[in-house]
Amino acid sequence: MEDNKAQREYNLYRDLYYLPFIIASTVIVRDRDDVFKPEYIVPQLIMEYVTNHNQYDGVLFSTVHINKDFIFTDEEQLDFERRIENIAIPVKEPLSESKFCPSLCKLFHITKPTCDEFERAKQPYIYTTAKDPTIKKGKNEYRYTESIFGQLEERLKDFKLYEIDPEENKKKSKP
Repeated sequence: MEDNKAQREYNLYRDLYYLPFIIASTVIVRDRDDVFKPEYIVPQLIMEYVTNHNQYDGVLFSTVHINKDFIFTDEEQLDFERRIENIAIPVKEPLSESKFCPSLCKLFHITKPTCDEFERAKQPYIYTTAKDPTIKKGKNEYRYTESIFGQLEERLKDFKLYEIDPEENKKKSKP
């Protein structure tokens, strides 16, 4: 019981410590056409810290840009908006001849390239949510899982992942 209370207190203090940075990083840009955006000063300082101290791989920022093409019920829209985040991952080492950061290559794995048309030619998509009778769709509702992106994303989950080899890219980029 005591450990649980200590953990809750730690979490509270940690959250309070970061709260000013979170608030300062969520200020909406007033004039998007301006070259200098003062609203980006704190997020840029955070990125500068991350880049120079190499303690973290990146920074997670909530976003204020929400694609209105996906229409949800009010409840789904709120849940969707809570989950929209941008991840900024700075380069940690100078780029090599391959144009890749060696440290970041170790963090990520990729699939072989594909495209929607090729995947549909192999096998048509199956709209899983359309078959679910418990999901009621309104006249203007559009679900991501039924979109081409959602279906392609679902298929990519079964693809084999490969390490990124900077040396391989260097060979391909030479004339």
